[in-house]
Amino acid sequence: MDAAALLKTFASYVGIKEDPMGSNNGAMVNKFNASCGLRPSDHAPWCASVAHYGYLVNGAPDRPGAYSPSWYSKNRVIPAAMVQPGDVGLIYFPSKGRYAHTIAAIERVNRSGRFVTSYTTLEGNTNAMGSREGDSFARRVRPADTVKMVRWTK
Repeated sequence: MDAAALLKTFASYVGIKEDPMGSNNGAMVNKFNASCGLRPSDHAPWCASVAHYGYLVNGAPDRPGAYSPSWYSKNRVIPAAMVQPGDVGLIYFPSKGRYAHTIAAIERVNRSGRFVTSYTTLEGNTNAMGSREGDSFARRVRPADTVKMVRWTK
């Protein structure tokens, strides 16, 4: 799988919004969720389904679907020092006791000297506050210590 092509796909989604806002629906959102077998009437969160869809349109074999914990795999976890553009990020929510937000792709690894400080991300179902229940596909900056990284491109 070509990480550059994957990033280009996800970058093209920046600005996609739910319609109506707050519904987990909209022309593209419905397409993302449909790739995981979900219907518009499900009003399903779509952070993981957009990641799934992006992999599919780039010719990758079927990947984990619309459930964020499915993207976690112990043998795919990578340390911050090894993160590359195209890697997938997961955010753990103690209140849920699980990974509950999937970052479709890391666009850039931000460093201070040799230390990774943050990631520029491409992610769906988020907003300016970084919610996991947002309404847009956006480019965000997340502190490195808040994201568990996994690699699905190789």
